[in-house]
Amino acid sequence: MTEKIKVHIDPRGYNEKPASKEIGGIKARLQKSTSPSLVTLEELVQKIETGHSISPGIMDGMSAKNWKEQQLFLVDIDNEEVGPMLHIKDAKAICRDNGLSLALYYQTFSYTKEHPKFRLGFVMDKPITDEGMRKRIMETLVNLFPQSDKSCINADRIFHGTNKTAKLLNENARISWEDIEAVSFSTRPEEQHSGNSSHAGVRSDSELDELVRNFDLFGYLKERNGGFRRTSKGTVFHNCEICGHHDNLMYVAETNTFCCRSENKGGSIIDYLKYTEGLTTARAIDKLKNELCEPAWKAPIPFEEIKLPSFPVDAIPAPLCEWVKDKRELSKYDLFHLCRGEFAKVDDAKPSINLLVEYGYLAERTCSAPTGGRPRGSRYLLNPLFFDK
Repeated sequence: MTEKIKVHIDPRGYNEKPASKEIGGIKARLQKSTSPSLVTLEELVQKIETGHSISPGIMDGMSAKNWKEQQLFLVDIDNEEVGPMLHIKDAKAICRDNGLSLALYYQTFSYTKEHPKFRLGFVMDKPITDEGMRKRIMETLVNLFPQSDKSCINADRIFHGTNKTAKLLNENARISWEDIEAVSFSTRPEEQHSGNSSHAGVRSDSELDELVRNFDLFGYLKERNGGFRRTSKGTVFHNCEICGHHDNLMYVAETNTFCCRSENKGGSIIDYLKYTEGLTTARAIDKLKNELCEPAWKAPIPFEEIKLPSFPVDAIPAPLCEWVKDKRELSKYDLFHLCRGEFAKVDDAKPSINLLVEYGYLAERTCSAPTGGRPRGSRYLLNPLFFDK
């Protein structure tokens, strides 16, 4: 039996591209006045080819906040960027190279041979009900294709039909969350942190990507969720702290990602922290960077090093040198109280602390507040390469 999907379809078809003044009425009919249709892909393509606009996102209103679920995802190729034109055959090749099953495509009202404009249609294997996953899917697909319109990712986006060719490639073509996670980029596009900060300038995107890629997510999931079993598709944990059910949490080693199949939630360690601890993206990145990952230690410059650059040991009070050799983690207040006779106030200790950081004996770590509020302040880890000699 052919599977059907839900989509809003405008009851009115157009023989040419609707005028700007008509778009408001189309959007209202689609997302406010019209209930979702349950259609096969063949029926959907027929509607598109006869000029009916559609809303892939299932809505109960006309703004992005009214988005409820989505199974059909469209990528708009407008060929407006500088560079070679992307043709349909090129787009198909990109899909094949990335293991994505393209369900349909259609030429837009504005399509010409000289300036091809078309849309690609992908169908998920089940409806997506999590906004974060919807956005990740849309961003991944849009960034995969050169010459795509990067602005067409909002949840309430509507797409006009056409008076040109619309072609159904495979009625049963479906892609999964794991397929999306497996897509790779030379520089993988990260979440655009709406309402949350970006990578805060502390690390470039590529550095954060490497941190996420190399993080022991399996070990973290095992510590948090306990027992597991191996399957052909990945590792399934008996417990899941996201949904509270059994046998719903899967770890995929090839992409170092997780997926809660009950809640339709998945992604990297950053996504896991957001779902389980209610953190913003910025706070999740901060926790990964400052609490879950150890610094990349290098051997410190010896106190007794004579050749330049020599350690300015005279600038470090003797009690502080002894403390450094005895402790593993401390705060600037520890340092201040230890050297009370050397420093008039806490901030006076900062130059000495900075020297220890610069020469590799300490690494500064900002501690997150448990409730996601203001940071508790800096603590300093002591280099194990020095202490474990």
